[in-house]
Amino acid sequence: VFMIRLKKRNHGSISSNLFLASHMFYPLLLFCVFWIGVNAASLTLAFEKTVNGVKQFAGLQNFSEFFKKLANPVDEAHISLFNTIKFNLISYICTIPLYFIFSYYLFKKFIGSKAYGLLVMIPQAFSGFIISVLFMKFISEIPTLLANNGVTNPPNFLHDDRYTLGVQLFYCIWTGFAEGLIIYPNAMRAIPGEIIEAAEIDGAGMWHEFFDIVMPLIFPTFITCFVMAISGFFGASGALVLFYEWKAPTSASLIGYYMMKEIMMASNVDEVYPLMSAGGLIFTLIAAPATFGIKALLEHICPAEEY
Repeated sequence: VFMIRLKKRNHGSISSNLFLASHMFYPLLLFCVFWIGVNAASLTLAFEKTVNGVKQFAGLQNFSEFFKKLANPVDEAHISLFNTIKFNLISYICTIPLYFIFSYYLFKKFIGSKAYGLLVMIPQAFSGFIISVLFMKFISEIPTLLANNGVTNPPNFLHDDRYTLGVQLFYCIWTGFAEGLIIYPNAMRAIPGEIIEAAEIDGAGMWHEFFDIVMPLIFPTFITCFVMAISGFFGASGALVLFYEWKAPTSASLIGYYMMKEIMMASNVDEVYPLMSAGGLIFTLIAAPATFGIKALLEHICPAEEY
């Protein structure tokens, strides 16, 4: 009887392991092929060059050529890099305070908070393609509207170099704003009600509650979100593909979009692929330590509060 039970137990254990293995095999295969394999190939390409159809070790030649493109003020790579820096910094400065303020507004359930939450979520309810088409249609009609109201030579906001980057920035902030209003209000709701009630009993006002209680308690959530944003700093491409496909004006180009465009439109892949692989490795070597350094700095400035 004991041996029969043992065999049944072993059979059940083997079946469970096979079931788990069958479910893990496919995602692990995808990870190995599309992450490890792709990144390994990219790393190899960064140190290669093709001469007369023969691949050779290039040393740091591809890195040197990419740095020259970044240092040339008239090169699209240089313009795209500085556009990326401006794009991200302005985005952080504009969105982070607004995330906290409007998240607290939703958390406290002030008048109109439900309607506001619904309006903010509207862009998330439709595909990015549909939203981008509607936005472009709206923007393209603005010059006509301005001209009908007496404005001479109204600008084309999608193609005027003075406005292209600003339009991208506005669109990305507008369509992505709901993400923060999902994360931060939920973090605020996780704060025990006893803490808020105790503060109110002690006479704490709204601003005192916001800055001295809510903000420190949700700061670990902010660190996580901010570190994730920093890790993708150089990968930003905005909505350029949706708006322009691969024909975006240089004034609006971002470094992530620029590198994708160079690869997609390459006529000589043996020359472009190694160069872009070297560029990707350069930005990875910059972003990785910066990400961990900023995370450590923020955790040192405001360590996680226990409650």
